[in-house]
Amino acid sequence: MIAYVVQRLMYMIPMLIVISILSFAMLQLMPGDFLTELRFDPNIDQEQLAREAARLGLDQHPIVQYWHWISGVVRGDFGHSFATRRPAFEALFGANLERLGWSVRVSLLTFLFTWIVSIPIGIYSATHQYKVSDHVFTAIAFFGMSIPNFFFALVLLWILVVPLQVGRFGLGISGVVAPHLLGEPWSWTKLGSFLWHVWPALLVIGTAGMAGLGRGMRGVVLDTLGEQYVL
Repeated sequence: MIAYVVQRLMYMIPMLIVISILSFAMLQLMPGDFLTELRFDPNIDQEQLAREAARLGLDQHPIVQYWHWISGVVRGDFGHSFATRRPAFEALFGANLERLGWSVRVSLLTFLFTWIVSIPIGIYSATHQYKVSDHVFTAIAFFGMSIPNFFFALVLLWILVVPLQVGRFGLGISGVVAPHLLGEPWSWTKLGSFLWHVWPALLVIGTAGMAGLGRGMRGVVLDTLGEQYVL
């Protein structure tokens, strides 16, 4: 098993190299660069442009630029932002680490929610083939796989979330926890508020995954039940 995992990981290396080359080539083929805006500035002459290009490494051959970039990525150095001159990783995540943390929590919760819900439903649907429950699940699964997430989110807001927001349940349609719990340490109260705020997002994000995984599980169970060794 370990050898198989190592083998698959080794196959990823050339794939990642090809992806990095294609990504870098697409950036090179795009019209303009960071210096394009400076070229239209009447207060900047060609000598200043040349110095700026040398500082940023834009005067080098694209192959040399790619080598500097990919060797830095391997070392964990993602370069600096041309605009702010801050490290690229810090510019991308520095001010958004808290938001990134919430996104990771929602993603992990969606993953768990998808598996916990879809596997039992797929098994139940397979063991009740052609029953009413199986037809209902099949219809819901095709609906989940075909409807765009953004449209389903709008429908959910219109049908369910907005009425609850204005009703006695007080369901929040924005944010991840109640405002008075932001910055507070995690507790059962904060966890409950988090789940109460994010369940619409879990439903929207996980619908397609639940539909596909549930249908796949149904097919696997039906194939297994159809084998001769299954009594």
